[in-house]
Amino acid sequence: MDSDKSSSRRNILKGVATGSLAAVGLPGLASAVEDVDPEDVGSLMKSEQVRAIERADPKLKLQLNEAKALGSSDFAVMVPTNHGRLVVVDHDGGREAVLQFDQRVSAVDADWPEGTTGKLKATGDEAVFQRTATSEESRQALEQLGETDLVGSDDVVVSLTPETGEHYVTRVDADAKEMETITARDTGSSGMDLSVAERDVRSHGDDVSTAGCDCDDEAADLIYCVYQAGSCLSCFVGSPVPPVLAACIVFVCAGGTGGVPLTFVADLGCTDVDPSCVQNCAESAWEGLV
Repeated sequence: MDSDKSSSRRNILKGVATGSLAAVGLPGLASAVEDVDPEDVGSLMKSEQVRAIERADPKLKLQLNEAKALGSSDFAVMVPTNHGRLVVVDHDGGREAVLQFDQRVSAVDADWPEGTTGKLKATGDEAVFQRTATSEESRQALEQLGETDLVGSDDVVVSLTPETGEHYVTRVDADAKEMETITARDTGSSGMDLSVAERDVRSHGDDVSTAGCDCDDEAADLIYCVYQAGSCLSCFVGSPVPPVLAACIVFVCAGGTGGVPLTFVADLGCTDVDPSCVQNCAESAWEGLV
């Protein structure tokens, strides 16, 4: 795809993203998100992961009466808060709670730079703060990792865990349906000195299917289209595991309703997304997202 077409598509998507995503949403996916009785999520909110998030953000207030679940299962639950959206996901690796901030909360990290987005993540009884890198931090990280060609690219998200100095570089190739993640650790005793600890490249094939649908392909189109909208960068912070990224895409990027701006996918290059297939895949194959 030439740069002019790619730029045009991204600009249109960003325009849509600034409005109500649900208003131009995908009906099939919207119906996969359901209201939850506050009493049904009460025990979940007492889990060690959620309590860890609350300790890290003492002024956090949960709005349980507005909780949502993905489909009819308890695979993923979203609870709005006064600081953003709390998403709790049960997957093969265990339970993970993530608070995706919609504002800067200095009490969480006094050194949190203006203009960056952050989240708290807990897989046990301790929460970790992660955020996107500043432009200068991104440049330094990419140069140290020998990825100078990615500096300034719209297809790259650089994030970090300030406490440990660990950095994450996520490169998204929407046309090839490929996502590359680099995890780098700071080995310098004085000043930052990053070295690659892990490199993971995931390409999307046709190995997940249900009800006659290619779920991996459908969901990949969904993720890359929303990514290019520029409204979802926070979901890629810290190299999240696939089920958590999936839940974030639905609950955070789409405003918590499941709506996604794909009514014009053919014109924008997000091809072959079938609303009915996305609905069928939502409950049974979200791990095929990445």
